[in-house]
Amino acid sequence: QKRTNISSLRFRPWLQSFRDYAFDRRHFTGKEIREQIDASEKFGSHGWMLWNPRNSYSSAGLRRSARAGNLPVARNENNTAKDKRL
Repeated sequence: QKRTNISSLRFRPWLQSFRDYAFDRRHFTGKEIREQIDASEKFGSHGWMLWNPRNSYSSAGLRRSARAGNLPVARNENNTAKDKRL
């Protein structure tokens, strides 16, 4: 820490990826998962982790919307941009 001047404190939240059976019994779809991811990234967290007590995960919500212009761009050896999707 002395050499890098980077705080050892990191925030990496668990994001819900299962039906909310304790409160309003709402299903967490890709939309809700994406909203949680966007909120944690906007906050400035150092990543995030999905949590599902059954260890049943889907890729729903992991893809960013092309309309949002947030897709990472991969470049090949010719420096030609190519969409990189999850």
